[in-house]
Amino acid sequence: MFKEERSESLFSWDLIGDIGLGRPNLGPSTSVAVYRLMQFTLRDVMIAQIGVEKTEQIFYDAGKLAGEQLYQNVLTKKDNFEEFISELEGLKKKI
Repeated sequence: MFKEERSESLFSWDLIGDIGLGRPNLGPSTSVAVYRLMQFTLRDVMIAQIGVEKTEQIFYDAGKLAGEQLYQNVLTKKDNFEEFISELEGLKKKI
């Protein structure tokens, strides 16, 4: 699954792909339990193999990258914080 060694992110929004095409039976939404299953099993294995501190840093860095990518690829630049939050809340219907 992971074949390349590297020290920087090569994430591209295109890696997410077409959700409708990739999940024709599930559609654009599924239970949050499926996401949490992956998150917490990954966290559990990482803590066992590399420790709490490194795991926390990885989750922090991944969350930061996810937020940056969401901002760059989905949201529109806002000059007003309230408009930004309103658009962010509206994403619940899109993603």
